[in-house]
Amino acid sequence: MKKRLFISLLFLTISSFVLSSCQGAIPVSKNKMKVLLEPLKVSYEVGEMLNLNGIKIVDDKTEQEIYDYHVEPDEGYKFQKKDIGDFNLVFSKVNYENLTFTVKVNGEPAGDEDKTFTIYATNDIHGQVENQNSRASLGKTMTYLKDKGEQENTLLLDQGDIWQGSIYSNYNYGALITDVMNYVQYDAITVGNHDFDWGTQHLIDNHNRSYEGYKTPFLAANVYGFDFATKTVLDEQLSEIGDKTVTYTLDNGLKVGIVGVIGQQQITSIHSLYVRDITFKDHIQVIKEEAAKLRDEGCDVVIATAHTGEESVKYQGLENYVDLVLCGHTHQTENSMDNGLLFAQFGSYNQNLGHIELTYHASTGKVSYDKIEAISGRSIESTVQEVDPVIENLVNTYEAECDSVAKEVVASNVSGSFYSSEQLPNLMCEAMLDYATDSGYEVDLAFCNSARASLYSSSWEYADLYQAFPFDNKIFVFEASYHEMVNEVANYNNLCLSDNFDRVVEEGRTYKIAVIDFLLFHTNASRNYDYFDDNNGGFVADLDANYRLVLKNYLEKKGYKDGKALNAYDYSQGVDRFSKSFLSGV
Repeated sequence: MKKRLFISLLFLTISSFVLSSCQGAIPVSKNKMKVLLEPLKVSYEVGEMLNLNGIKIVDDKTEQEIYDYHVEPDEGYKFQKKDIGDFNLVFSKVNYENLTFTVKVNGEPAGDEDKTFTIYATNDIHGQVENQNSRASLGKTMTYLKDKGEQENTLLLDQGDIWQGSIYSNYNYGALITDVMNYVQYDAITVGNHDFDWGTQHLIDNHNRSYEGYKTPFLAANVYGFDFATKTVLDEQLSEIGDKTVTYTLDNGLKVGIVGVIGQQQITSIHSLYVRDITFKDHIQVIKEEAAKLRDEGCDVVIATAHTGEESVKYQGLENYVDLVLCGHTHQTENSMDNGLLFAQFGSYNQNLGHIELTYHASTGKVSYDKIEAISGRSIESTVQEVDPVIENLVNTYEAECDSVAKEVVASNVSGSFYSSEQLPNLMCEAMLDYATDSGYEVDLAFCNSARASLYSSSWEYADLYQAFPFDNKIFVFEASYHEMVNEVANYNNLCLSDNFDRVVEEGRTYKIAVIDFLLFHTNASRNYDYFDDNNGGFVADLDANYRLVLKNYLEKKGYKDGKALNAYDYSQGVDRFSKSFLSGV
């Protein structure tokens, strides 16, 4: 006889709650909520939806009904095998104590045996091809993963930002990395913000690539169409960029569903001109919606792969929907738990890859984590003796296409350290200023953001410039307002001042600036221009020049390629032409 699930809602008397946000804070008493129970469905079977009709939430003292509370899980949540036992319904509202019901779920234990499976995970590869310091080479990393991926009950997953970062990947717009990952047969790649850095077409092209018939599924569940003019999210999920989910039945019969999302706020980290017709919906809500669908389709285990940091997915009630959350974007090596749910991320640039062993317990429908480790790049380099010949051939073929360009010396006599936050962007600004002047524009200053990597060697190759400035930003000239000079130029990034600029900033004046397009056209999450908001996307001239190439040519023009000394000290913040001291009084 089929047993039924009985949910008993037990009203809990909640004691006074004191909130102390930091040491020494004055205790703040919160109001209490209580529930008036009216006719309410309390008996469920597995597969039925939570129904809260009849629940009335009121203020404990005033008896006034409260409408704008939040309940977790949401109404309509489908009960699963893993919910058998104690289950909490939590009602919350700002300035009120949380009201928690203990829900007892009784169900018929499943007859299947426990099943184990393994995940190997990467994130933020950023086009890393060569072995550098603690970073493993692409060849050895992917050889290791190919061997592991061929073992039973194993999934290979990546959390995005796979292409952008080195000349050997950028030169072919990510085709090398995509081909290798297709050969290794990754089970899913979730798109990241930097995967949009060449616009959507190159992303779509890579999504459509295959190797000997195998095409790794790209996941982009919350990437939707967008009308920039009306700031309207369209109904269409952009499947040409990536699917919402993918499902696998492992060798042991376990059915695993994967939903992949990108952090909603990361739309602000992409060149706005490249994403005017797309947007990212709330990644938490999309995970919940798609996870519920995967459960409906019979998935025993659901995994969320999210190109976003742990802080934007943790404490969001995802433990009621998924069994594991793999993160990316913030380049951290970390793992932590929230209400029994594991969140994990494994660094960047092939410095680590993740290894997780899990067990699905058939009697409860829950997952346990038997092992979690970050395998270092140094370990990979020493463990893998020979690179898989197919991978080696792919790497060699693509490297040969750009080796002569990559190995071209661009500065042969460098002294001191050129740091990513100071000397390198100052040098870039100087090159941009020179280029704008040669193009016929009398600009007051050049302005750009930090480099991606520091350079320490005494001789630079063009590949080094790619490491420092991997993005294909172009140079524009525009007129900045007093407001923009005070609020943007004075407070952020780096500049180089023209000798002709009088160093006077006053209301009513405009200032001609050479700037990279990412900064000029930057928009906030609401898709309004926010760095140079007075300018509102306007400009004086599009110089149609990649700033990395401008720097390369500038180094040659000034004789640094041929042996003239390039000294880091000359590009420090203490040098007048790079100083913002003239803005200190405005």
